[in-house]
Amino acid sequence: MVKKSIILLDIIGFNLAFLGAYYLRILSGIFESSSISLSVYSNIIIFSNIVLLSIFATNRLYSEKRIFTTDEFVSILKSILLVFLIITATTFLLKETIYSRAIISMTLFFTLILTTVIRICYYHFNKRLDNVLIISKNKVGERIAKKILDSPNLGYRFIGFIKSLEDIKKFPQTTTVFITEKIKEEDLTDHISSFNNIEFKIVPSLLHLITKQLNFEEFLDIPLITVERRSSKENYLKLKRFFDFITASIILTILGPLLIVIILLIKLTSNGPIIIKQQRLGCYEKPFAFYKFRTMIMEQKSKIENEVDYLFKVKNDPRVTWIGKILRRACLDELPQLFNVLKNEMSLVGPRPHFAEEMKNLKAWQKKRFDVLPGMTGLWQIGGRHELSFDRTIILDIYYINHMSFFFDLEILIKTIPAIIFSRGRW
Repeated sequence: MVKKSIILLDIIGFNLAFLGAYYLRILSGIFESSSISLSVYSNIIIFSNIVLLSIFATNRLYSEKRIFTTDEFVSILKSILLVFLIITATTFLLKETIYSRAIISMTLFFTLILTTVIRICYYHFNKRLDNVLIISKNKVGERIAKKILDSPNLGYRFIGFIKSLEDIKKFPQTTTVFITEKIKEEDLTDHISSFNNIEFKIVPSLLHLITKQLNFEEFLDIPLITVERRSSKENYLKLKRFFDFITASIILTILGPLLIVIILLIKLTSNGPIIIKQQRLGCYEKPFAFYKFRTMIMEQKSKIENEVDYLFKVKNDPRVTWIGKILRRACLDELPQLFNVLKNEMSLVGPRPHFAEEMKNLKAWQKKRFDVLPGMTGLWQIGGRHELSFDRTIILDIYYINHMSFFFDLEILIKTIPAIIFSRGRW
């Protein structure tokens, strides 16, 4: 888990960079004098702090690392350039001409220097020691073992070689496993999903087995694919939860009058509850009450055969009321799920929330979809919804989990709008 201290140090570094830029531009006498008060910049600095931390988190600058590398410096540089563009665009759109572009530019330049120095020092003084197993004792495995033994600054303790993934169970103190030989796809994905507290590092020959980005980290002469521990996404998940709660609250407030109209229409046009509750499986397979506006007549029982078994839906179902058809067409029947979001049972974006019956006989790698909260929308929504097969929805869920980020969530939310308008997969 990334220590909160590095986030605090980034905040301190950014604000020190601003104070330095303000002093240099306004108070030092080097430039033409100006009477702009420090307090004038309070709003833009608070906004910039939030933007900086969000972009740093999205660009994996708070993921677990051991040493400062060129790749990390490039990520910091790109992030700061993006922050500069966002701040410049924001001040332009708001027509705020009082802010000095020189101060903003110098602030971000000083931030680059301070952040780099801070992280080099941080990694030097905050080394962790991980217990390492290597599969197996081949040429690549021996090279990795030698590098670990010759480079104690990396923070690895070599335990030994093992012959198979099953042997990991014999070493409960293991925190990192290097895989240097080809392993069956099913075995690999099952074990990665089973050992959530172990970081797996895989040689590129197994690239086709994992939908992960290549990470060239400490072993610069041995490129590795890193499948991180579950805890490495903790900071992103905290940001995601904050965004979900605020956004759901705002949507419910804005759509309050519409919700009242829907409630009245459902109540006046048919008998039964306004909101129905279905038991779905959430994070870590924990059941929860899934809310939806009722769109069907409750009294009429139909033995119509399910045309889409895995989604428990029926095309042209005669039980659907006229208002229910409208609600389904516009996805308005799903608005009560915003309360699931507020209760931290769902997220705005995530895997599809399935029934328990749909999840029988799932393999370990497929159950990875339960590592995060299910979502009101996701890749399954913008990719075809009911037109997708069950296996396809699972693959999309796993892909999302392996690539999820704050900006990826925003992209999915934006693409959900045309998906709803053009009724992809809706009846």
